This record gives sequence, structure tokens and C-alpha cells, in this order.
Amino acid sequence: MVTTMAKKKAARKKSAARQSRQPRSFSGLIKGRTRPVQALATGLRELLYEELPDAQESFHGGHQPIAMYRTIAEIYWIQPLTSRCNVYFTRGTELTDNDGILEGTSCRFRFVKVPTIDAIEQFPLREWIRESVALNVAATGNAITVDEVLE
Repeated sequence: MVTTMAKKKAARKKSAARQSRQPRSFSGLIKGRTRPVQALATGLRELLYEELPDAQESFHGGHQPIAMYRTIAEIYWIQPLTSRCNVYFTRGTELTDNDGILEGTSCRFRFVKVPTIDAIEQFPLREWIRESVALNVAATGNAITVDEVLE
């Protein structure tokens, strides 16, 4: 009986610790990361907003918190790590990736490891963002065009 109570108490503490790591802002997400990773994450965010100025930003905590971006549906996630950022595409399995750059084994998501701010333009991130929007528009059956979302 004591063991069960101790496990429940430990689980509550673990849950509270996870919630305390829930970032409330982008600056909270990158806080504590190295300056190069902060610059990289900021650059990835700026790239997204150049393509989708009206994208909505939200955050998810946990062991490795992420910033999530959506228009009519989820599109793009940024996960700052110790020495790089991972960029996830929620419709990654449907994206054009002739060079096999995208990684992952999920039935839906794919990601790319971006090591430095200088490497951002080496990846077709802008094309994948546009393609993701087009896939979301087609999937939701919205009467809007991709160009309207991208405006």
C-alpha cells in the first residue's frame, strides 16, 4: 500500500515538473539554449513567418518542448535541442523529398535536422511549407486557395 502511494506521489511530482517546463512564449522555449541554437530557432521561426505571416503559434512542453505553427491545420514544428533544431512537418510523409532529406518513421510526420543558421537555406523548407499548406487546404476541402493562405 505504501508503495502505491509513493508511486502516485512521484507521478504527481513528475506531472507538475512537466507542466512547469511548458513554454509560454518563444523566448521561453529557447531560454537556456546556446546562442547559436537560439539564433537558429529564431531564424527558422522568421522563415515560417515570411511564408505564413498569419500562422498561429502555440507551444507544447515536455522533455523537449516545441513551437507549433498552423494556418487551417498544423504545418510546422520547431524543436530546439542542444546543438541543433529539428523541424517537423506534420504532413511529412506526403511532401516531395526526392533527395531523401526528411527523416522519421512515423506514419505522418517527418523532420529535418538543421545544424546551424547558415544551413537553413540548404534545405527546401520554404517549398515544404508551401506544399504543406496546399495539402492541408486539399484535405480540409476549404473554399480558399493556397495563395489566399500564403497572403
